[in-house]
Amino acid sequence: DKNMLAELLLGFCEVASIQASRENVVRFLEEPLYGGLVNEVPTKSETQKKPASFLLPTSPTGNSGSRKVKGTKGWNNFLLELCELMNVRHAETFRHNVLSMTDGFAEHEDLRFSMPVGDTGIFAKKGYHSRDVRESCYDIVGRFGYPRESLVIKDSNGAIL
Repeated sequence: DKNMLAELLLGFCEVASIQASRENVVRFLEEPLYGGLVNEVPTKSETQKKPASFLLPTSPTGNSGSRKVKGTKGWNNFLLELCELMNVRHAETFRHNVLSMTDGFAEHEDLRFSMPVGDTGIFAKKGYHSRDVRESCYDIVGRFGYPRESLVIKDSNGAIL
């Protein structure tokens, strides 16, 4: 019986912390290709906080130095700031190390690679999700010999992101 099955599904939803209406469950039962039960409670997405500063040792084994991120352009700006710092500190290997990250950087500008990295002739991929930018930043510092945990990213309130 459809009503009994609907009650069982509603009970399951309650146990699984999925809030679903009776209408939603009935629609699910009537249209098996519907795509599943929909959680009708809005959920918070991953943090969209923007980086305001970062700490990185002056060398892979040196003391930490703080650097404020310029402007308010968020994660893409943060990636460019980190690249500029690596270019200053490791000019002799910067080009090779960054261009070896073929999914994030290129020597030509196009729709994917549209953010110039200073005046290096290298372009970064634009439109990363914050999680992807963070991973790229950890990859960048790793390519220059810094331990992953040596890069500390903070928001404007000083909270580590």
